[in-house]
Amino acid sequence: MNTQELADAAQKIGEGWHELAQALARLGDPEGIEPEAPEAETELDISGSTNEGRRRRQAIVLHALEQAGGRMHKDAFYRIAQSVGYDNRGLAGFSTVQANLVQVEHGEGGTDSGYRVLTDKGRRRLEVNRHLLPPE
Repeated sequence: MNTQELADAAQKIGEGWHELAQALARLGDPEGIEPEAPEAETELDISGSTNEGRRRRQAIVLHALEQAGGRMHKDAFYRIAQSVGYDNRGLAGFSTVQANLVQVEHGEGGTDSGYRVLTDKGRRRLEVNRHLLPPE
């Protein structure tokens, strides 16, 4: 998967969130009563200010990395993460010794190859939070 395909995938994830929010807004209550303002969109939380929002946006990034075969060029990884509100400081949290969700791939001589790799711990975290992702 090239960088453009990954950027397109990130765009589709965003569109999926939008469609899911619209569907949730149309649901109404179990009695079949329409919500008061069905045209108002319900935004899913991907903010850094709530636990669910943090877990959801982390799951979106890990899922995109998984969809790329578990390995992605750092530019595409950063672009996808930034599309859900991460900045470069927040991205560093994926690679800390404690988190260890994503690793920097090292090439010849131990230099950064430019790729980020999903770790086993990152895969487990994604599985725990997969329910927060929109349906595909």
